[in-house]
Amino acid sequence: MNRLLFRMAAADDDGFLITAALLDERGEIVGRRWWERSLSRKDLPVIPELGDADEATITQIGAELGAVLTGGGLAAAWEQGAERLVFDIRTGELAEIPWEFLTNPQDKSLFTRKEQPSLRARVPYRRMLDDVDVPINVLVVVGDDDSTEIDYQGEIEAIYRGLRGAPCCWHVEAVVKPSEQQLRDRFADVRPQVLHFVGHGHRTEGGAALRVMADSGEWDLDNRFVARALEGSTDLRLVVLNACRTATVTPAMRGLADGFLGEASAVVSTQGDVTSKAAIVFAERMYHELAHGKAIDAAVAAARDDVQFTPELPDSAWGLPVLHVADAPETILRHRKKWQLDDVIVKFGELAEVVSLVDRTAIRRDVHRRDSGLLLITGKNKVGKSLVLRSYLLTKLVGGAPAVYLSLRANTSTGDFIRDVIMQAKRWLEPWAGEICDDALTALSGPAPGPVMLGFRPEDAFQDIDPRYRILQDFLRKLARHAPLVLVLDNLRRVLERELLFHGLLLPAAVRELGSVRVVAAIDPSDLSDLISEDALRPRAIRIQPFRTKDAEMLARELVARFPLDPGDDDVQARWQQVRERMLAWAEQLATQEGEFLPAELQLRRDTLLQEAGLK
Repeated sequence: MNRLLFRMAAADDDGFLITAALLDERGEIVGRRWWERSLSRKDLPVIPELGDADEATITQIGAELGAVLTGGGLAAAWEQGAERLVFDIRTGELAEIPWEFLTNPQDKSLFTRKEQPSLRARVPYRRMLDDVDVPINVLVVVGDDDSTEIDYQGEIEAIYRGLRGAPCCWHVEAVVKPSEQQLRDRFADVRPQVLHFVGHGHRTEGGAALRVMADSGEWDLDNRFVARALEGSTDLRLVVLNACRTATVTPAMRGLADGFLGEASAVVSTQGDVTSKAAIVFAERMYHELAHGKAIDAAVAAARDDVQFTPELPDSAWGLPVLHVADAPETILRHRKKWQLDDVIVKFGELAEVVSLVDRTAIRRDVHRRDSGLLLITGKNKVGKSLVLRSYLLTKLVGGAPAVYLSLRANTSTGDFIRDVIMQAKRWLEPWAGEICDDALTALSGPAPGPVMLGFRPEDAFQDIDPRYRILQDFLRKLARHAPLVLVLDNLRRVLERELLFHGLLLPAAVRELGSVRVVAAIDPSDLSDLISEDALRPRAIRIQPFRTKDAEMLARELVARFPLDPGDDDVQARWQQVRERMLAWAEQLATQEGEFLPAELQLRRDTLLQEAGLK
């Protein structure tokens, strides 16, 4: 990929020097060939107030900026056919110019072209980053919930809509008007790769900050707070500042974007007053592109393009977002994905319902982060244990981890259980596991081996292990020699001989007797109490609680935003809007009641409304 650099710096004669050169992927200048143009201040276009600029004015601004970069000695640089344009602006006076409105001689907006993205950066880049492991954590911070100016709920819904194509690979958590301590705690818990702020920026004695209108008192959020909150505990890749004029670089404002770049790899800020509608359109498309593996500059370009062609938005809205990167843009949010999510769902249809999973981000983080050979997901019936299991499974599969899923049948005997595990391994791990599975099935159908005496703990010394479980253990160890293996078991209560299950699989997994095998299973609380002792496995259990009724509206908004609706025609859209309104009305009514409700109630209400509208 050819990358064309435009470096803008102050010159000795009180003017400016623009240098063009080719870059490599690290942002290093390639070869000894470059092009230059000297400018005086009178060569720069006069930029009017952007908020009131009409289409003709924006077009004129773009053409004048294009003339600056195509005139003089820079003209030949464009013949290089670059696929990415990098603007390294090293003087505040030029940084204030809205280069995002730049057009080429054919009147094409360069900053809206995702196939030839443009960005601001200081080169060479600070780092070439390693790929991010999924799931990617997004922390949305709402500084002010004043609905007359900020549609924060609409923006959060837009983020959910943008990411609905990758529901298990991106986890979103929102916090509204937190106190300093609350946000510090949330940073430590979430460890976000993406920080998205919705609210207002303002000038302070120290420069500039984001205003957070917490109930306990107003406070300022800036990059120094983020640095203290992170304390090296996370790899913050992207900060999105949906706060007016956060890209401004003046002696008074100093530019929040520059400050946050010290803590993050990239910052999206604004160089004018952005309407909530424009922010919503921008956020949905940007996150959609990121979820589908696009580089950050290509994602921002696509989002600008959507804003540009959305009716009823100000003519200048598309050019107000500013992307500034410190690290190589292709690597900033590049995440490890072996399989496309749609392909996995087509192959394993039982995972399709995962798109209905809302909230539960804390539970899902816990499941992914716990370093244990055994993890039990527990909670009352219909609380959503299976969806959490499948979400975890889908994330592992997309990331390329070998994983096996088994939903147990009613009254499953020991022999049937072990046979089902082997058969499901053959289905989920083909083709490489086929021979190992066939050998295990042969051993299971042959003469029964003698009992094995194993002592995993002093109190369990000489516990007899059913010989069929010895076959299962050997089978799992062989699979795990290929790569660490995850075995996901749903409806564990359906196994008849639970004592054998406990000593033959759960306890060996818990004490790491199975090598690189992790067992994650769903089990009801009553069965958990009957099956295990207080000291043995209970610390390895995560209990899922019902939803709180006071959160019903927020959960309903997430559910309808995540629903994978085909855009269809105007009639489909109208009927879908009615479903959404009725869903939110139901949730608002539910939120007035004290108590709890189950995820199944939320999904049932949605499905009922879809059927009544003829959309399901």
